[in-house]
Amino acid sequence: MNKLSDEPDASRLGNPSFVWRFGQWRRLQKIQLYADIPGAQILDLGCGVGEYVRAMSDLNGNCIGIDLDIKRLSEAQNREEGSDRRNRCRANFIAAASERLPLKAGRFDLVLLNEVIEHVDDDFLTLKEV
Repeated sequence: MNKLSDEPDASRLGNPSFVWRFGQWRRLQKIQLYADIPGAQILDLGCGVGEYVRAMSDLNGNCIGIDLDIKRLSEAQNREEGSDRRNRCRANFIAAASERLPLKAGRFDLVLLNEVIEHVDDDFLTLKEV
C-alpha cells in the first residue's frame, strides 16, 4: 500500500486491468492451438465469468464451464445471453465443487484449470477428479 493513499501501488501504475486482459488473451490463443480438435469435449473447471467457455464453444461448440461461485456463474450466464455471437454455440454452465464433479468420468478430451488450483480446498482430489 502507498503510505499517502489506500490504493495498492499496482493500481497506480499504468492500466493493470489492460495488462491482465492482454495476458489472458495471449493464454487463450495458446490454449486454442491445442484445443482445436473437431468434436472435442472441453471442460473449463473454475470458469468464473465464462470467457474461456465462450471462446472454446466458438471454437468447437462443446464446452462446459464449472464453478463453485454462484455469482460468477450468474454473470457468465448473463454474458452468454447478452452476447450477439453470429455462430452461436451455446455455452453451458454448472455450479459444482471441483472435488466432486457431477459429470460422467472420462467425458472430456480437454480440461482447463486456468488460475484455479490454488483456490480449491483439496488440490489432490481436484486433480483426481479431472
